[in-house]
Amino acid sequence: MKSILIVEDDPLIRMMLEDGLRRAGFDVLLAASSEAAVAAISARAEQLCALVTDIQLGDRTSGWELARFARECNPEIPIVYTSGTCGTNWPAQGVPASQFVGKPFTNDDILGALTALLNDPGKHAA
Repeated sequence: MKSILIVEDDPLIRMMLEDGLRRAGFDVLLAASSEAAVAAISARAEQLCALVTDIQLGDRTSGWELARFARECNPEIPIVYTSGTCGTNWPAQGVPASQFVGKPFTNDDILGALTALLNDPGKHAA
């Protein structure tokens, strides 16, 4: 089964996303740091159908860098970036076939971005 990887260092946001995506029928993998995310991507890149990542993760690797790494491992993976502060950098820093959802957001916001990317990834390039 294909999974969505959520990378979020805030435990409350991570739990909210996990709950919303599971209720929407997705299999979910969680990572609280970029290090854990790199390990998950390395181990399961082809089994991931999307990546939802915060941009500012609190460790040395940003969500921008994490998305580029994910694309090296799985060139087709859709990316949804989240942040409360870094949205203006998305056109320059984001990878193609990605979307940005600003914080605060709802599960419906994330589901809308994922649905758009999964249904037609080429229309939503950064």
